[in-house]
Amino acid sequence: LVVRATLWFLRRRSEQMPIAQVLAFFAPGVAAVSSRLGEFLSAEDLAAIKQAEFHLTERGVPAALSSAVARLDALYSVLDIVEVSVEKKRGVPLAAAVYFALVGKLDLRWASGQIADTHWQSMARAAMRDDIANLQRQLTAGVLNLSPELNGATVLIDAWSSHHEKALARMREVMADLKHARESDLAMLSVLLRELRVLA
Repeated sequence: LVVRATLWFLRRRSEQMPIAQVLAFFAPGVAAVSSRLGEFLSAEDLAAIKQAEFHLTERGVPAALSSAVARLDALYSVLDIVEVSVEKKRGVPLAAAVYFALVGKLDLRWASGQIADTHWQSMARAAMRDDIANLQRQLTAGVLNLSPELNGATVLIDAWSSHHEKALARMREVMADLKHARESDLAMLSVLLRELRVLA
């Protein structure tokens, strides 16, 4: 996670600000999302966090530390959420709600989980995971941008879904085909990413 966040800053921001200003920029958003993470995450995401907590505590990690560590992966997303919030001039809680709702709407957790974890594919795997994270950011921005007069994640996503009805149907067909395949290789997943890019 340290590597992912470091690469995010190097690639996204080419940071020129002093570190104290960078921390001041992101800290309120991190606090806002972390304090309400349970409200934003889907039932599936919350179940995954609970499972991670269980595995840690089973190995003797203190409960509070297990809880904090299990939530780190979700909190990595705050970097994108804060920037989208500022870019689109919408509140961090709303941007977070849309961002995490898209995970369930587009089954992005499943897509990320299909990326193979073999040594020789490590570079392709890392690039594809970055692509999914970047697409999730772009999709969140698109949802917020489409209906600036609307508020509430559900209402915003419903409006966006209606606008992209045909592209969403095509993406779901590709997703269904992938789920019925015996194995999902990187070539197949790249087709899914192409369909997601149409939505962004």
